[in-house]
Amino acid sequence: ALAWRHPEAWRLLQQDRLAGSRHLLLRGFLAEPALAAHDEVDLPRFETALVRGHKRGVDLPLFQAPLLRELFGALLGLALPDRVHVNRWRLHPGDFMGPHRDGRDYVATFSIGLSRDWTASDGGAIAFGVPHPDGFRAERRVLPHRGDLLLFRPTAESWHQVEPPARTRDTLTGWWMA
Repeated sequence: ALAWRHPEAWRLLQQDRLAGSRHLLLRGFLAEPALAAHDEVDLPRFETALVRGHKRGVDLPLFQAPLLRELFGALLGLALPDRVHVNRWRLHPGDFMGPHRDGRDYVATFSIGLSRDWTASDGGAIAFGVPHPDGFRAERRVLPHRGDLLLFRPTAESWHQVEPPARTRDTLTGWWMA
C-alpha cells in the first residue's frame, strides 16, 4: 500500500520495536489489488487436536523478495532466509487454533488479515499470552483486519492462539524457515 512506501512509516515501526513491542502491526500494509487474488479460494478441511479450520498452502513471492526480507529483518533484528511457507486459512464459527508456539525452524512469522469489516464482536483475534490451567490468558489481541500485516519473531515465550470467530475469518499466515 502507498503509505508503506514512505520511510517514516518504517522508522516509526522500528521505534515501536526498540521500545519493546514484540508484535509489530503494519496497518493497511497490502492494498486491495494484492488482497483480491486470495478472496475466492476453495480450501480443504483441516482438523487436529490443536486446529480446526480450512487451509491450503499458497505461493506468496512478495515475502521472498530480497528488499522486503531486508526491511522486515531490520525491523525484527535478524536476517530472514528466502525460504517461506504460507498457508491460506479460513475459520468458520466454532473453528479455532489452540495455544501454541511456532516451531523451532520458524525464524519469523507473519499473518495478513483478509476479512472485511471485522469488529471485536466478531472474535477470531490472534491472542498472545500464556497457557494457564484455567485457560489461555491473553495479554494482547490482534484482529484480522483486511490488509493489516502482523509480524513477530517466535520465541519460547511467544505463545499465541486464534480465538474462535463468530463469522468466517480469512487470513494468510506464513513463516520464514531456517
